[in-house]
Amino acid sequence: MEWTIGIEAADEQKVRPDDDLVVELVGRLAGRGGVADAGPGCYFARFDVSAPDADSAVQDGLRLLRDAAAGAGLPAWPVVRVEVTTIAQQDAELATSGFPDVVGVSEAAALLGVSRQRLDQLTARDDFPEPMVRLAAGPIWLRWSIEAFLRRWPRKPGRPARTPGERARAAERPAQTPNEILVG
Repeated sequence: MEWTIGIEAADEQKVRPDDDLVVELVGRLAGRGGVADAGPGCYFARFDVSAPDADSAVQDGLRLLRDAAAGAGLPAWPVVRVEVTTIAQQDAELATSGFPDVVGVSEAAALLGVSRQRLDQLTARDDFPEPMVRLAAGPIWLRWSIEAFLRRWPRKPGRPARTPGERARAAERPAQTPNEILVG
């Protein structure tokens, strides 16, 4: 079975390995699809191995990295992280977007079935989700947060009923003829 393995080695000194040594490490792992990088006090490599199971892939990967790092002149720092996955699983993960599904004002309004103006009113509610970011173009929400709001929103069609005070004030106003309304 084919596996891809990522291994990080680190040191408490926080000294960055020389870039030429990291390039040499990549060269030593090139036949295995190897990539490598370094940061303050660490280096990391990802490469492919053939092994019957994940445990064997880890053991083979550790041995291969130790040999390649030593040959490249990198220090034999302790391993602090190991990740192993099948190449098929890695390909499937790479095929999916890592960016969340987001919506702007127009998309959020469409999801909720309201106008952009009504959406602006809804955003003032305490239970309306906060946007993940506010850009100059407007707020951006995670799609799932708007969909979750829609499921729990006690939506009532039409205009809200007038309160008794609003009805009383409307009754006190004199009736206007159509001409009075147009002339003002």
